[in-house]
Amino acid sequence: MEILIENLIFKGIHGYTQKEKINPQRFILNINVEGDFDGAAAKDDLQKTADYRQLKEVARKVIETERYDLLETIADKIANTIIKDPIIRRVTVSVSKPDIWGNGVPTVTVSKNQLLPNLNLIDFDCHRLIQELWSHGGVSLPILPIERRLSLLTEAEKYQFIKQPEMAESPLVREQLSSCSEFPAHSPFYTLVDDFFEMLSKKIPADEWNSIFPTPLRFNEMSLQFYEKGSIGITPHKDGKSRINLICVFILKGIGKYALVDNRSGANPHYLDARPGNVLILRGPGFLGSGYQPFHVVTDITEDRMVFGLRQRINK
Repeated sequence: MEILIENLIFKGIHGYTQKEKINPQRFILNINVEGDFDGAAAKDDLQKTADYRQLKEVARKVIETERYDLLETIADKIANTIIKDPIIRRVTVSVSKPDIWGNGVPTVTVSKNQLLPNLNLIDFDCHRLIQELWSHGGVSLPILPIERRLSLLTEAEKYQFIKQPEMAESPLVREQLSSCSEFPAHSPFYTLVDDFFEMLSKKIPADEWNSIFPTPLRFNEMSLQFYEKGSIGITPHKDGKSRINLICVFILKGIGKYALVDNRSGANPHYLDARPGNVLILRGPGFLGSGYQPFHVVTDITEDRMVFGLRQRINK
């Protein structure tokens, strides 16, 4: 369920120019919060939802009592304050300056997801996860807080990577990457696997778990992959029928494109957000009892890229 507040207008002193630092101007704000507010609707209980009066007050206080140079800072400040409410799963804040130009209105939008403190992972919408996996075969979600991502990256850079043959398991697939599948006993990547599995088990309702994963979900294969700048990545391919349920790719660093495609020629690409900190989740055979798995491709490696892959392999 969502709560939307539109066209809040406050006056404040914010901006980079000398004139803006002296003269108050109008700011228009839109705030959208998402969460599980069904209990509030069922019981007509304000304590089980986000009070939009408080949301308005957070925005008013930042605009009227604080001073910043950038719209980005204003939006980020408001979003960070609102997302501290544990009942709110996601917040999106837009801030506009309607009077600065005669033609056009500059606007900045910031979104924040709830952090699950006991797992040190960013919360996500379970319904969207299942829907996107069923409809498109894959989804991208913010998952790693920046501090945890950088810590994992520092750890990964200590490991020994082995350059892989350009011809992959199938003669129809080419790849240019190095990989590591040996992890020390106390590697933080094991902790990430445990935390991510616990998060899934908490987010997916217990009465739906067995229908989503008729073969019980158990991650038992993990690897790090490193793509040098200019690598061809991996041509369109499937992970193979031995990788079932979910294929998960955590982006640790770098820029590259990741797309779901219709076939080995790469037709009809559906791009997933492959920015660092996100996890790309693809469905494998067995998900919701289906044998479907999507072709996917990694391309346009414009800077060194490192990812952590997590899979369930049935022949292990």
